[in-house]
Amino acid sequence: MRKLILEWNAKTFEVATPYDPSLSQLYNLVNIYNPTRLYILSTRPDVDEKLEEFRNALILRGIRISKIIVSTVVSSNLEETIKKAEEIVSRADVICVSGKPAALCMALAINAAKQKKMICYVLDDRPEKERLKNPYEELEVINVL
Repeated sequence: MRKLILEWNAKTFEVATPYDPSLSQLYNLVNIYNPTRLYILSTRPDVDEKLEEFRNALILRGIRISKIIVSTVVSSNLEETIKKAEEIVSRADVICVSGKPAALCMALAINAAKQKKMICYVLDDRPEKERLKNPYEELEVINVL
C-alpha cells in the first residue's frame, strides 16, 4: 500500500502558459488540467502579488495547485525568450499558446511543436475590461495536438 501511495505522489502533470493579467486563462488551465506545476512565462516582473490573489481564489474554490513557477523575460530579447520557452516546454506536458504578448505565445508554440508537446488554446472573446472584472468564468479550452 505504501508503494502505491508513493507512486501516486510521484505522478506529475505540468502546464506552461504565458502570463494572463486577467487570470482567466490561468484559472481555466488549472481548473481543466489540475496540474501539479504551472509554468508561467512573463514579460512583467511584478506578477507575484497578482498570483497570490490567484492562489487564494483557487483555495476558496477548493482547487489546489502545488507549485507556480514564473520565468520573467525581456520582450525585446527574442533569443532569451525562445531559450526560456524551450526550457519551460521541455518540462511541461501541455503548452497553452493563447494570450499576449505574441512573442511569448510564438516562442512557446515553436518549442511545443519541436518537442511534440500537446498544445492548447483558451477561447475568450470577452473585452479586456470584462475579463478583468470576471476572471473566474469557465471558458472553452481547445487541445490542438
